[in-house]
Amino acid sequence: MKTCAYCGSELASNYCSYCEMNLKPDDILENGQRKKHTLSYEPDPADIYKSTPELLKSKTIELIFLLKYARKYRSDVYNGRVNIYRAKQAGQSNEQLEQFQQDSYKEYEKPLARYGSLKTSLLIESVTYRKR
Repeated sequence: MKTCAYCGSELASNYCSYCEMNLKPDDILENGQRKKHTLSYEPDPADIYKSTPELLKSKTIELIFLLKYARKYRSDVYNGRVNIYRAKQAGQSNEQLEQFQQDSYKEYEKPLARYGSLKTSLLIESVTYRKR
């Protein structure tokens, strides 16, 4: 059974009465299937350190994926810090752990601590109308 890729309605021809439009051959699928829309954007890790004016120039979809990446990155750094703390409590401290703890503190506290709220605000502004 041929169906519309947008609404899933059964088709007798290449015209969908529900969507009120002629369909291209790519838009005619079988058995109620729908088109698969996948968005993917891999942010550059350095982008999380961009300044606010630089981020204002970004596209909304880029900000969404960047915020998702930054939150995961911040979570990973936090979990690493928790593991170091637990290792110290268990008496497994060494010079490498101490160095990692100092480095992760600088990375976690300075740019990432304020990152979430700032980037969320930018994203909200980007989703609303913004004259370019």
